[in-house]
Amino acid sequence: MIAKALVAPFALLAGLALGTGAFAQTEVGTIVVSDMELPYVQQYCEDLADAGLGSDPEEREPSPLEEVRTPGVVLGSLHISDCKEAGLIEG
Repeated sequence: MIAKALVAPFALLAGLALGTGAFAQTEVGTIVVSDMELPYVQQYCEDLADAGLGSDPEEREPSPLEEVRTPGVVLGSLHISDCKEAGLIEG
């Protein structure tokens, strides 16, 4: 019983440490985007491309709803070149 109590915290820690690598993430520019946020980031990138905007993200401000959907990503900091390099849009 005592052995199980001593080993359990280490097993839990090892499981958590190994599990973090399994969570899929995509890097867009310098920002790491989770799988949950990726569809919203991709839509934002497509909006940038559809509007024909250059590489200046200041020309299109994300809506408050877009910002709420992507709390870990500051959409306004993404450039169209970041979207292209990540493969979210063609170019």
